[in-house]
Amino acid sequence: MDKLRAQRSLPPFPGLFAEYIELLLKFGYLSLFSCVYPFTAVLLLLNNVTEIRGDAYKICKLFRKPFSAPVSNMGVWQTAFEVLGFVSVMSNCWLLLLSPRVQEFFLEGGISGKNIILLAILVEVQYEGGELGLGSYQGGGTVHDL
Repeated sequence: MDKLRAQRSLPPFPGLFAEYIELLLKFGYLSLFSCVYPFTAVLLLLNNVTEIRGDAYKICKLFRKPFSAPVSNMGVWQTAFEVLGFVSVMSNCWLLLLSPRVQEFFLEGGISGKNIILLAILVEVQYEGGELGLGSYQGGGTVHDL
């Protein structure tokens, strides 16, 4: 019973807004800049491992236990992550296709700079259709049915 009284004296949990912002920021760093600095993933993994312990301490010791109704999705945060994912794919396509090594590779193959830009646009348009144009497929068959 003393544990319940001690729990009641703690301040209420402030909510998940700051946690979602933090996740969105980390996802942005990873998805936008990992092609430029691949070590980003390792650094974020180390950060997340320590963050899990810090969040667990915060929820268990510093605030009242949060009770909330179950929900079926993340709400507006889902849209934010999807938009960031789309922007990340576009920026990574441009960064990779316009890098000096890739341009040198294409120029050795006889592909001009204008065609490299057209290839970047094609890759982006294919992504918009979902998974290289297969995103609209709703059937229940096998891969051979495509």
